[in-house]
Amino acid sequence: MRRVMSARCWALLAGVVICFAGPGPRRVQAQHGSKVVLSPADAGAFGDAVQKSATDALSEALRMQGLNVVLFEEAKKALPQGESCDHDCGERLLRLVSADLSARVKITGNAEQLPDQAQVTLVDADGHHYEGAAKLRDGDVRDATTRALLEARSYQLLGPGPWLRVEGTPEGADVLIDGSVVGQVPYRASLAAGKHALIVRDAGYSRYEKAVEVPARDGFRFEIRVALEPAPIDAPVAALEMPGHAPAQASPAEHNRLWLIAPIAMEVVGVGLATATTVRIATGVDSCVEPDAAGHCTEKSGVRTWPTVAAYGLSAALIGAGLVWIVLGTQAERRTQVAANIGIDHIVVSGSF
Repeated sequence: MRRVMSARCWALLAGVVICFAGPGPRRVQAQHGSKVVLSPADAGAFGDAVQKSATDALSEALRMQGLNVVLFEEAKKALPQGESCDHDCGERLLRLVSADLSARVKITGNAEQLPDQAQVTLVDADGHHYEGAAKLRDGDVRDATTRALLEARSYQLLGPGPWLRVEGTPEGADVLIDGSVVGQVPYRASLAAGKHALIVRDAGYSRYEKAVEVPARDGFRFEIRVALEPAPIDAPVAALEMPGHAPAQASPAEHNRLWLIAPIAMEVVGVGLATATTVRIATGVDSCVEPDAAGHCTEKSGVRTWPTVAAYGLSAALIGAGLVWIVLGTQAERRTQVAANIGIDHIVVSGSF
């Protein structure tokens, strides 16, 4: 019962899509009450049960979309007397009974020779083919047939093709053709033959760009799958550092402190010069300059005024200049500096205030 309800839900969804899908360059309007010639399913070697299940599922899904289903055996009555028709002549029969479409489902198998996929083919009165395929889930032929019909009908709505189909991540990303936004991922539409520039973009992701060349062939599908990568986000250095790993280069703050080397050096030289002058005076004053033969001092040394004043003056100048340099430099460094870093999931404001 669950599988039957699932198939009916897909059929109902298909009807909604057909009625309300967005416009394409060559949109074909769904017509309520259109005739469809239904050929028996091609189930290969999977037996009559699989063939009947697929045929019934396709018939039910078509009717739920408001289409008038003409069974194959009934359509064959329109053949001229004496002529026969096999299961592959649905296209011929749709013209004989003035139908709009012919429909047929084919069930294919996997390596274990079990039913694996349902493929629905629709053909319109002009001979255009529209195909849809769906993998079986838990062996549910009815559900896969209904989903395959949904895809085939969606292509029919777009027109005979060629078609462009873009799928992938993130869903909702913008799809641009030749510079114009035409839709979002997942995207499907008919596309004029020729060369086109395709772009898929979304905020926070690196864009995908590709030059596509579409041949002038009905039914051609140009399918592209994208997986946009997150775009690099600029982050503060501290946020990118790994614990236990010191940066190889000095930080900007360390570079900003290099100016202190010069004024500090001036301070050291000034203090050193003053200290040396003071020591020289302290050790040289009152020492004997010219002792006599008996050892008595006849002349003592004194302080030389101008050399001493010059030494102390230069020392004071160096110390004072260094202090002024440090004060002015510190004030300039304290000026307000603000840096902002805005990303997808963060806003970082840094600086000194």
